[in-house]
Parts: sequence; structure tokens; C-alpha cells
Amino acid sequence: MRSLALAAVAVAVLTVALSALFVPVSDAPGQASSVKFTRDDTRTTVSNPYSDMTIEGTRATTDHCCDGGKWKVVWDWEVPEEMTPGEGTAVTLGIVVENHEPPEARHYFQMEFFAPDTAQALGVQYPDQRGDSKQFNFPISEGYSASDHLEIAINIGSARITYYYKKVATSFCRGRDTARPAARAAAVNEVRVTRVVPGVLVHKADYPEGVFCPVTKDMVLKQGDEISLDPDGEATLAFADNSTVTLKGFPTQLKIASFFTEGGVVRTEILLKMGEVAAKVHKSEATKSDFRIKTPTGTTSRRGTTFKVFHDPGSNTTLTSVTEGVAIVNPKKAGLKTVEVRAGKEIEVGSRSTTKVVRIGNAGARNGNNRRDALARVRAVIARGDDPCGSTTPRKGAFEIKPAEKGWAVSVKLIGEHRGTSKWRVAGRKVTARNALARQLKKRCA
Repeated sequence: MRSLALAAVAVAVLTVALSALFVPVSDAPGQASSVKFTRDDTRTTVSNPYSDMTIEGTRATTDHCCDGGKWKVVWDWEVPEEMTPGEGTAVTLGIVVENHEPPEARHYFQMEFFAPDTAQALGVQYPDQRGDSKQFNFPISEGYSASDHLEIAINIGSARITYYYKKVATSFCRGRDTARPAARAAAVNEVRVTRVVPGVLVHKADYPEGVFCPVTKDMVLKQGDEISLDPDGEATLAFADNSTVTLKGFPTQLKIASFFTEGGVVRTEILLKMGEVAAKVHKSEATKSDFRIKTPTGTTSRRGTTFKVFHDPGSNTTLTSVTEGVAIVNPKKAGLKTVEVRAGKEIEVGSRSTTKVVRIGNAGARNGNNRRDALARVRAVIARGDDPCGSTTPRKGAFEIKPAEKGWAVSVKLIGEHRGTSKWRVAGRKVTARNALARQLKKRCA
């Protein structure tokens, strides 16, 4: 038990050290914060002095041999995308001992995290425990509004992963980008928002990095602007060639990559990073257009076509479904053929392969659901618990859909009062919660 006692002392010492690192400049309880701090992944730093440890993303693996024994331990963690002074947030830690020799030898494994005013540890005493995970919830003091940045550090022994959170003034959005007169929408290099349901944000090309503001009806968008959609939000964008794009139903992130007129042709390219868009591409001899929706796995284009494009960022897979006309799907990977998808048909394009062109609902389908349908079933369950659980999805990397026995394994990330990654299994019409967070959501946090 000596290692347990030492671990407790270490956390106590580190908590004292942490209080010296994170000191609020002021405290204003009860006042709404006008700032938030967003994670800047370009400034994440990793310090790893161990030759037997590898660190990739939010996972580390220790594969030790043979000083004192042989063991393989997997460490994982989740940190928030944003922190807002005056509100709560959470960090999740996990440890799994996959192998240990000699199997009867006692060994204590520990990892910690450090955040503003908070230091917590997770430990596993082998062989009594072979793994554990825990979500740590903690508040961010209003006094941190005056700080220029915040940090969260994950420690595994002497290895450290430090996440940097940059300051963003939420008051930036007040009074900005009021709707322009509808007549302005005729401008060939502008896109107009013709319909919006709250839950849609925009990062305009001239905004400070990381700042998103609410989208309003008749707001004009231009090349370089980025849209982020909460699952409860909806938006319709109208283009100069009378084509429209509608966003609804899924957490969605897109960017107007290019929008200009060349040689009498209106050329539009939308970069879909996550979620789904429904496009109705107008065909007119008076206004010719070249309309494309691009994802990390390929490009869908055509005139006079109504189609949907769905992209799963977790598995890097795109589903294109056509309801009217013909769409051209051009996979990004060299060697994969460009195909025509006609009305009533769809195709799934991955980073390495494509399915056949089949009837809508059947591309890559497992037990009656394609990838999109599986997420829709999970979203329907989560939506019932959104309000009582005080949760929503992040703007990036919100979900992942992978094949599983007799169906799909769906992971959906959440932020808010209940945060972390909810895990689900979809088989036919049945949606099963696979971890504690998912079970909370399914019970509406009752």
C-alpha cells in the first residue's frame, strides 16, 4: 500500500503547485462571462521521456519489458473543446492493464490531470483491478475571465500532454452582422440565409480565430465563411444561381470554400467536414452553374439535381443519395472510379473503397440501416435527453459510426452538464446504450 500513499501525497503536492499556476485575477460571482476559452490543437505539447511509451492523440500505451517485470498498459483521456468562466466542465481519464507478468505481482498505475483550481488522479491497483475510468466534473471560476489563456495537462508519470486554450470574447458578436436587405442577395458572389432555426453559428472569414456568432435570417455569407449547426438548428442557404443548401437533423460543419463567377458560370464549392447537407442545384440556361460539395473522401457535383451528402468524420466516410436527376461522385483516392448516381440511388465512399451504387438506404447497410440511418436512430434517443441532461454536441468531430456485429457501433460526443463520449449499438430498430453516459441520456438523466 506504500505506492497508494505516495500517490496521495503526490496529488496533494501537485494540487498546491497547481494553485500557484492558475490564480484568478478577479472574482465576480453571479455575472455572466463575456469570454470563453477554446482549445487550440496547434499548440498542444507532448513531453515523453519514456522509451517504452507511445503517445498518439488522446491515448498512450506503455509496453514495458523487462526491468521489474513485463506489462502493457493503455491510458486514455478526454479534455473539453471549450471552457467558460462561471460554468462547469469535465475531464475523463481511463487506465486498462492489458497484460502483466508475473500475473500475481502487485503494481499500482496512476495518471493525473491538472486544470484551473483542480488536480485529480485515477489509479489502478493490479491485480485487484485490471482497469478503471472516471469522469471528473469541476467548475471554472468567473475570475478566469481576466486570464489571457488556460491550460489542461495530462500527466502519466513524467510524461505530460498540455492543452492550450485561447481566449475568445463572446461579446464580439453583439450588434455585428445584422441582416442586410434581401435585394443584396442578387450579388453573384454572395450567399443569403433564407431560413434559420436557432442553433446555427457562423465563423466569417474576417472574424478572429475561433469566434462563432449566431446566424440570422437574410445574413449574407461569402467565400471562406464557415457554418456550424447544432442538431436542433436548421438553416437554408440560397445561392445566386437559385441553388439551395439545407442543413438540419445532424451536428453539421461546412465551409463555403469557393464561390465566384467565371466566364458566365457561377462556380460553387462547399467543403462538408461533418454532418449532412441537402442540395437542390438549379438548372437554367440563363444562369449556368458548376456546383460541388466536397468532403475529405471525394466530391459530388451536377446541375439540375437534388441530392444529400452525409459525412461521418470519425470513420472518414461519405454517403451520397440522389432523389432527382443525376449526381457525379468522384472519390479522392487514386484508382477509385468516378461514378454516376441516378435518382433513387446512393453510394458510400470511404478513404480506401466505395460500395456499389444501390437503392437509397442500402449503401453499406447493416441489419437494415445504412450509416446515416444508424446515427439518426441514436440522435432520436439523445434528443429526448438534451434538455433534461443539459448537453449538446461539439462543433468538431462530434460522432463516429463503425461496423459492429449485427449492426453499427455509434459514438457521439457531448458537452455541457453531462459530457464525454456516449457509446451506442444499433441493430435494426433497436438502440442500446453501451456505457454509463449513454444510459444516463436514455433515462433523460432522471
